[in-house]
Amino acid sequence: YVRYKATSKAQASEATTFTLRPRNQAPSGLTLNPVTLTLNGCTTAMEYKGEKDTSWRSISSTSVSLESYAKGDGPATVLVRFKSTKDNAASQPVEIVIPQLAAGPAGHLDYANEVITSLDNGSYQYSTNGTSWTGITVSNGQWNISKLITSSAKTLYLRKAATSTSPITAAVTFALPGRLSAPSAPKFVYNSSNYPGKAVLSGLSAGIQYKKSTDTVWTDVTSSADIPFDIPTASVSYNIRIKATDQSFTSSSKTITLSKAGSAPSCSYNSTTEKITSL
Repeated sequence: YVRYKATSKAQASEATTFTLRPRNQAPSGLTLNPVTLTLNGCTTAMEYKGEKDTSWRSISSTSVSLESYAKGDGPATVLVRFKSTKDNAASQPVEIVIPQLAAGPAGHLDYANEVITSLDNGSYQYSTNGTSWTGITVSNGQWNISKLITSSAKTLYLRKAATSTSPITAAVTFALPGRLSAPSAPKFVYNSSNYPGKAVLSGLSAGIQYKKSTDTVWTDVTSSADIPFDIPTASVSYNIRIKATDQSFTSSSKTITLSKAGSAPSCSYNSTTEKITSL
């Protein structure tokens, strides 16, 4: 019963009645698989909550994965209890302790080659949000991440996958900067007064690279000086980009065309009239 108490100016109020239902017994028979980090022995009458959860989560089967609660800086605790019913209050919870995960892989981000190096060969998992994981296999000590690089910066999570005898490791993070846009200034200019009869690649700056579209090796640009090219007999495509640094990937590339000389005019000369016609 709950009521307002009497004061010098008013009597005690009427009482409100609450029925306190008896608690269920705490769950028993729960077991944590130390490799899969799956909690077994559950029922749909149970619910669980992690250390940072603000509400209880329902259990829908006889087992539930607690992998997302595991961490690398210490053990994690998950509480499990029976839900309240119309006849009983929620039970006291039992504590499930998840052992601390082993340290994550010691990889190194190679910006120029767009790979993570120094990895042991084996099975790994990666994520770009820390919750959804994709499996990969490393067989040569490195992992190509070029397909994960976009124009937006992101955090990449990497961990070793579980084996038949050990659980996942803790995840390590790599900060992936966004890929820069291709440089806009470079272009071919013709009939430059400094290089008559040639084309020049202008709009350059140190840190830019170029190559023929059919080549595999890039040429570094070290200054803003124009670079002369002979006029080709057939037009040639060139790729232009900003080179990688110790903190950034190569930019997107753009294609510019070094054009061949135009066709000669289809005109004729009349020696009698001394005129050139069909211009």
